[in-house]
This record gives sequence, C-alpha cells and structure tokens, in this order.
Amino acid sequence: MGHKRPGLTLGILLLATAGGRADEKPPAIRITPQAVFARYIQAVGGAQAVGQLHTTHIKAELHDVSSAPTLAFIDHFDDESGKYYEVGEDRYLGGWRNGFDGKEYWFVSLYQGRPWRLTDQNTKKYSHSLRHVGIIGNLPSGSKPAEVIGAAQLGNSKAIVVRAPYDDDSFSLYYFDGQTGLLERTDVPVHWHRWGYEGKELKASHDSKWGLIDTCYYKQYEPEPQSKVLFPRTIECRVGGYLRTYKVTRIEVNPPVDPTLFKEPQPAGAAN
Repeated sequence: MGHKRPGLTLGILLLATAGGRADEKPPAIRITPQAVFARYIQAVGGAQAVGQLHTTHIKAELHDVSSAPTLAFIDHFDDESGKYYEVGEDRYLGGWRNGFDGKEYWFVSLYQGRPWRLTDQNTKKYSHSLRHVGIIGNLPSGSKPAEVIGAAQLGNSKAIVVRAPYDDDSFSLYYFDGQTGLLERTDVPVHWHRWGYEGKELKASHDSKWGLIDTCYYKQYEPEPQSKVLFPRTIECRVGGYLRTYKVTRIEVNPPVDPTLFKEPQPAGAAN
C-alpha cells in the first residue's frame, strides 16, 4: 500500500509553523486535529478498512535495547471503543495485567497467574505500559478538546503536533508525519502505578502527580495481511533515560474478545 501524500493546505501549514522572518507574525493555524487524524486514518488504510477493525490481538516482545535478549512478552487485546486489556510476563519480575475499561486505566501484579496478595504492607512497586501498541482508533477525549499546536522537526521530516489534554491537567502529544500522515511519535505522561494495600488485598492505583514523559517512536509500518491496514512493527520508547523496544511478532484482526476482560480483576475475596 502506497503512503498518501499531503494536500496543499498541510504543506502551507508546515511552512507557516516551521519558521519565517523574525519580524513576521506567524499566521494562525488553519488545520484542525480532526483533519490531521483523518489523514492518519487514510494513511494506514482508509476509513472503510479501519472501520472494519472491531477488535485486534497483538503479541510483542519487549527488549531493553534492540539487540538485547527478550525481557518480557506482551499479549494485547483492544476493541474499537478504545478499551484494551494486556497480559505481560517479565522473566525477572513475573507477570502483570493492565488495561483501560473506558473510564480508568488499571494495573495489577500477578502471582502464579492470579492477582497478587502482598504480605508486606510497606511494599510499593511502580510500572508503566505502552499506551499505543497498534493503531489509534481515536484521539483521547476529555472535557477539553484536542488542538494542533504547530510543527516539529523529526529527523529529516516535519510532523504536525496535536495536543490532547486530560482532565488531570496533563496532556499527550501526537506527532503525525507531514508527508505520509502516519503517527511517528507520542509523548505520553507516565501515570505511575502504585502497588499497595487497602485492607488485606492488593490495590492498584495511579499516583495523583505525573512528572515523567514516555516518548515513543513508531517504525516499520507494514500491512496486516487480512485487512491490509498498516501497523507499526517496531516501537522504541524512552522514559527517564530507560530505553525499551517493542517488537511486534503477531497481529490478528477481529478475533473474539470477551468484553469483561477490560474490567480490573479483583483478588479472591476482595469487595467489588
């Protein structure tokens, strides 16, 4: 599948936001985040093809660096509403589950395949997970709308930058390539997950403060054989100086997915 080229409006926007004479007032941005996102959908395969993707199943290997042995395995399921469920297995730390139920992100540790009952009430561990593994079904929505904030130089190309605010006063940045329309990069605030006690059971929660940014680059877009939709096959992320690489090993479109997977699992005996 060939990558679509941008229209004249986008080319003008890139020139307008990338610079000009020092005494010139930058012109107002005339492209909307909805238009940028529509170009992205067109670039990965078009609205009709993407609209046929109701669920996806993606398996990936996680490496510390591109040439290091596999650190963890990711098994990721999502649906067209934006909900997702993920099982991870770390050869050093054990397993975990995390997801998004449509309203809240959640994370739990696993012990022998079950949510972990801690024995040390002072134990606190932190983890985070890649926000976008496959393609984006839509930009995040909150009480404040997304906005195009300008252009950025990424290597030899320029990207249109869309800012999507969250209701906790943080925001994510999405960088869409000015030539292809594909998503090149995301800057997502890390909401660290705290593992601790509430009563006798494990309770996973988000710290209220965020301070680190997880910067991910999406590379090697290739068509999925059945739908022909382009998916990134390599994702390189860095947060706090720590680099990790996700290598996608399998993509399955429209598999049956139990909708209850997206709900946070509760340890045995925990109150609902």
